[in-house]
Amino acid sequence: MSQDPALRRTARAVGLMIDWEDANGRRHQTTPETLRSVLGALGLPADGEGALRDSAARFRAAHRALPPLRTAEPGIDIRLPLPPGRYSLTAEDGTQVEGMAEAAPGGARLAAPALPGYYTLELSGRP
Repeated sequence: MSQDPALRRTARAVGLMIDWEDANGRRHQTTPETLRSVLGALGLPADGEGALRDSAARFRAAHRALPPLRTAEPGIDIRLPLPPGRYSLTAEDGTQVEGMAEAAPGGARLAAPALPGYYTLELSGRP
């Protein structure tokens, strides 16, 4: 596997285990074929240096866009690294709050809902 440093770097970057120790203390390495297959199944083509660079960049961009959880005080503006536009927040009970995210330094600003809880954000038609 040492002949595939770009494949190993990309696999590690997206959270795949490329080597590990089993319960009996034996070391194992995931084969390049398995890494390529798993990356491909994740929508990250890995069939060459260019594809690996593109896949790694796409993964970084997707995970840099929004944190998985954002906390806010009810009714207080929050800033997100996204473009401004219409947004919808859906609460756990299905209640929706809609509005317009305004341009702000580093992205967009929107008001947190008045009621505390967990919400799913959809901005300009993108979840």
